[in-house]
Amino acid sequence: IMSALLYLLPIPLLSKTEKKKFRMTGSFGVALVWIAPGSFAMGCPDDAEIPDPAAVPVHKVNISKGFWIGKYEVTQRQWSKVMGNNPSLRIGDDKPVERVSWHDARQFCKKLSEIDNCVYRLPTEAEWEYVARKSKEITDDNIGSYAWHRDNTATTTKQVGTRLPNRVGVYDMLGNVFEWCYDLYDSKYYSTSEANDPKGPKSSDDDDRVARGGSYSSWPKVRCWHRGTETPHERNWQVGFRVVREAD
Repeated sequence: IMSALLYLLPIPLLSKTEKKKFRMTGSFGVALVWIAPGSFAMGCPDDAEIPDPAAVPVHKVNISKGFWIGKYEVTQRQWSKVMGNNPSLRIGDDKPVERVSWHDARQFCKKLSEIDNCVYRLPTEAEWEYVARKSKEITDDNIGSYAWHRDNTATTTKQVGTRLPNRVGVYDMLGNVFEWCYDLYDSKYYSTSEANDPKGPKSSDDDDRVARGGSYSSWPKVRCWHRGTETPHERNWQVGFRVVREAD
């Protein structure tokens, strides 16, 4: 599985009053941040220090609908309240849940949707990268302020929200645990990706799913265009997730 950390484009900063308008909390303390629609350049640039041949070419993507995204990765406390168990290896109520498969994560979203009478789901790969780019530029000098990675974690996950957030107030999109995305994985998908609200290939050579964001054991040099992949049945101690809540 490949690690992934942020490479981000500048966006306008919100005032404290504006930020309050764009936040909500669902059941069991699942805090959410509003993400407005927009466009961005998705993929690995030609001059990347660590290129990713599966993340080319760079292509324009339009996110046509706003959505709510988890301010934090789903925690073990939240998982336990919804699912009635805790599969994690690195135990801690406020640490991200891990050792959950893609299917497990979707089941959590389904149950939370029933509780809150709305639609929770995994983010698409495009939505994930769109949010991940909303921060200051990440460098080797400041990466430790934004991410828990192999050089500053002592080989374990950490409590969510204890590094700096990005400019829209979302935490831990790099490091701590990889995050499941909805999409099937195809290393050549970017050559044929839709421009509007892409949801990944309709089929691929296998059923691997995308995982993004790097983990506590990842090298700190990779950026958000790097694509990870994992089988949907795998329960990996480096992989968790965050939720998206649809606006309608």
